[in-house]
Amino acid sequence: MRFYWLRKKTFVILLITFIVSLILYLIIKPNVYPYKFKLIDSKHLDTLEHKQFVAYYSDLDKDGKIEKLYFNYHNKLKFPFIVAHNYKNELINQFNFEGNFPLLFNVILYDITEDSVDDVIVFTIKNDSLFLNTVDIKNQKILLKNYFILNKPDSVKTIFWDLAIENFVFTDVNNDNKKEILFSVIAGYSDYPRAIIAFDFENNKVVKKIEFGLYVDQLLLNDINKDGKEEILVSNSSRDNMEFYYPYHDKTAWHFIIDKDFNIVSPKDSFGGFSSALHYGINNSKSYAFFSWVNKCKDCLDAVYEVQSDFSLKLLKNIKLNSRPTKVKTKNGYGWFVSNPKNAEIFILDSNFNIISNKKFDYNQDFSFNIVDDVDEDYSSEIAIFSANKLFLYDDNLRVIAKLTLENEADRINPQFFQYAKSNNKKIFFCKSLLHQFEYEFIKNPIYSSFDYIFWSSSILLYFVIGGIFQLLILITIYLNFFIHFFRKSNVGLLLLNSEGEIMYANPKIYEFFGFDEKNIRKKLAIEIFNNIEEIRDSFKKSFKSAEVVSDIFYYSSDKYQINGKLNITPYKFLLNKIIIGYLVEFENFTQAILQDRVKVWAKYVQKIAHDIKTPLSSVILGIENIRNYLNKKEQAQNNLNEDFELLLKQTKRIMNSTKSILQLSNLELINFQVVYIDKVIDDALEKFSNKFKSNNIDLVKNINSDGNPIWADPSQLIQVFQILLENAIDAISDNGQIKVTTSINKNSNTLITSISDNGCGIKPELKSKIFSPYLTTKYDGTGIGLYLAKMIVETHNGKIYFESELNKGSTFYVDLPLLNKEEVLSNV
Repeated sequence: MRFYWLRKKTFVILLITFIVSLILYLIIKPNVYPYKFKLIDSKHLDTLEHKQFVAYYSDLDKDGKIEKLYFNYHNKLKFPFIVAHNYKNELINQFNFEGNFPLLFNVILYDITEDSVDDVIVFTIKNDSLFLNTVDIKNQKILLKNYFILNKPDSVKTIFWDLAIENFVFTDVNNDNKKEILFSVIAGYSDYPRAIIAFDFENNKVVKKIEFGLYVDQLLLNDINKDGKEEILVSNSSRDNMEFYYPYHDKTAWHFIIDKDFNIVSPKDSFGGFSSALHYGINNSKSYAFFSWVNKCKDCLDAVYEVQSDFSLKLLKNIKLNSRPTKVKTKNGYGWFVSNPKNAEIFILDSNFNIISNKKFDYNQDFSFNIVDDVDEDYSSEIAIFSANKLFLYDDNLRVIAKLTLENEADRINPQFFQYAKSNNKKIFFCKSLLHQFEYEFIKNPIYSSFDYIFWSSSILLYFVIGGIFQLLILITIYLNFFIHFFRKSNVGLLLLNSEGEIMYANPKIYEFFGFDEKNIRKKLAIEIFNNIEEIRDSFKKSFKSAEVVSDIFYYSSDKYQINGKLNITPYKFLLNKIIIGYLVEFENFTQAILQDRVKVWAKYVQKIAHDIKTPLSSVILGIENIRNYLNKKEQAQNNLNEDFELLLKQTKRIMNSTKSILQLSNLELINFQVVYIDKVIDDALEKFSNKFKSNNIDLVKNINSDGNPIWADPSQLIQVFQILLENAIDAISDNGQIKVTTSINKNSNTLITSISDNGCGIKPELKSKIFSPYLTTKYDGTGIGLYLAKMIVETHNGKIYFESELNKGSTFYVDLPLLNKEEVLSNV
C-alpha cells in the first residue's frame, strides 16, 4: 500500500511539473529573442540649453567609425547650428547659421568636394526666405552659406511657414558629368512654393525648376524607357489645399513623371480625391505605381500598376494596401513590405505582389515602421515596428528577433529619428523620443541558443520544489481537516478571536451552551457578548490586560441553560512573543458530567433502598388486606378500626408508587423507540386528567395539529413527560383557571414544538435556575423528581425542554422534539 501511494504521488508531481513547465515555456519562450539591445548612452533632452531638431549618425569618411551630427537651435542666442562629434564623442567643430531650420527636413549628405568624405547640405529660413548651405566636415568649414532659393509667398497667411525639404535625389541634369541635387519644396496651406528644384554644386546655383500644386511625397529615379537617361518619378498625395485652377492641383493624386529637362512625360492622369495617393516603387529595374484611398473606406481595394516604356500605366491587380509598398530585401530576392496601421497588420509581398507572410498585432495602437538593412546578416532586410514606447524588430518572415521597451511609458519612440549604423565593427542603433536620446548596441542574446537546455534542466529543480510544495500542502490539508473536525465536533465550546478581541469563529457548542444566534456574535467584541456574565467578562479583561493564559471556573444559568464549567483563554503571539495576533477561548461544560456522576451514585443508592422496601411492603399490604377482610366478617368490629386500616393501606400504596418512580428514574426500564404521532400522545396524556379538569373547573384549550409529521420516540415515556407538565399546571392553578396545549412546526430547525401554558401562580425568580434539579419541590407531598425526570426523558429523545414564567401570571413549558422525514419514516416502519 505504501509503495503504491509513493508511485502515485511521484506520478502526480511529475505530471504537475510537466504541465507547469510547459505553461512557463509557452509564456517565456516567445519573449526570448535571438538579439537584444544593449544601452550604451542616454541623454535627457530637457537638460539641453537648445532645441534639438535632429541627431544624425553616419560614417562620413568611410573609415568604419561613426561621426555624429546634431542639428540644434540655440534658445537664447536665436540661431541654428550643427555640432559634429567623432566616434569617441569628441567635438570636431560647431557650424553656426542664420535664421532657423525648417520644421520638417531630412539630413542630406553628399561628397561635394570629391575628397571621399561626405559633406552636409542643410536648408535654413531667414526673413521669410529659404536658403541653402553646405558644410565640409573634414576640413571644418562652411562651403556655401545663405544661398537664396525662394521667398515666402503672399499666399501663406500664417505667421509660421510650414516648409518641408524631405525628398531629394542626386543625378546629372545638365550633362556636365557631375551630379546635381534635386529636391522638392512643399508647404501646407499655401498656393506656392511647391516645386522640384535642381541645384548645381559646381557653380553653386539653381539650374532647373518646375512648379505645380501637388504635394510631393517622394522622388525616385529610373530609366523607364531604356534610353540611357533616368526619369524622375514624383510620388504625391491629395491634401486638398490647392484650388482647381492650379496645374496639377492637390485635389487628386497624379501620374507625374518628368525627364531630366523637367519636362512632364507622363499622361495627365489623375486618381481619386481627398485623401488618396499615387506612389512609385522600383523593383528589378521595373517601375510600379500604387494607387490607394487612404481614408475612403475600410474594405476598399487599391490598385497596382506597371509603368510602361511610353510612361502609361498598366493595371496588374487590385489589392488591399492601405499604405505605399516599400521595397525590401528577402532571402528569395526583393519583395515589398506593406503596413496597415488601421487593422494593426503588416505584410511581406513577393515581387508579384502575392502575400508571403503577414502579422496581426494584439494591441490596438497606432504604429509606424522603418526598414533596416540586414542588421542580423542573413541577407534580408529587417523591419522596425514602433508602437508607443516599444520597438519590435522583425525579420523577412515577420518573426521578432529583438524587442526594445523604454522604461517611461510616456516616452514615445520617434521613428523619424531611428537610425542604424556600424562603428568599430559594432552594430549601433540610435533613437530619439520626446524626452531622451539613446544609443544601443545590437548584440546576440547568449541565452537564446541554449534556452531550451537551460529551461528544461531547471525543470528538475522545479520537480523538487513542487514536490516540497505538494508535501507541504498534504500536511496543511491534514492539519486543516483536523482543525475543522476538532472545532466542529469538539464537546468543548470554542471561540477564535482576532487581536482586537472580535469573534472570528464560533463552533456549534458555543451556540448550544449559551443559546446565541450566529448572526448576533460574528465580528462582535467577545467582552460585549459576555458582558452580562460577570465571571466570563472578568476573565476576558484579565487575559487582554496581561496577554497571558487565563483559566477560571464559572457558573452560568438562564431559563433554558445551566452550565458549570471552566474557561481557558490562550493568546496567540508572533515575532518573539511580542505581538498578539489572536486568542483561542475554550468553554468546558461539566454540568452533564456532574449530574451523571450524581445520578449514578444516587441511582445505586435508590435501587438498594427500593429493593429493600419493596418486598416487606408487599407483605404488609397483603397482611393488611387479609386483616381487613377478616374484620369485615365480624359484625362486632368497630367502624373506626376499619377507617384506620384504610388510611394505612392508602399510605402504603403511596410508598409503592414512589418506589416505582424511583426505579424508572434509575433507568431500570428500557426505552422502546418507534414512529409516534404527537396528537395521539397528547390525547393519551390528557385522558388521565379529564375528571380533574371538570372537578377543579379548569378550562382546557387545545390547538394540536402536527400536520401528520411523525417523531421517533417512546410513546409511554412522552405521555409521562406531558402528564408531569399537566399535573404541575393543574397544581399551579388549583381551581377556576385555564390550560392551553399547543403544537407547532419550526421549519428552520425541523422540530415539533409542544407548549403547555397555565395562568396559575408562576415560578418564583429564585427557583428558576434550579427548576429542573432533582429533589426540588414546592408541594407538600411532592417527590421533587417530576421535572428532573421529564428533562431526562426529553434529552434522551434528542430534544429540549425549557420554560417561560412570570410570578402570579402563569408559566409555559416548551418541549422541542426532532421530526422524522419521509425517508426516515419508511425505513423505520
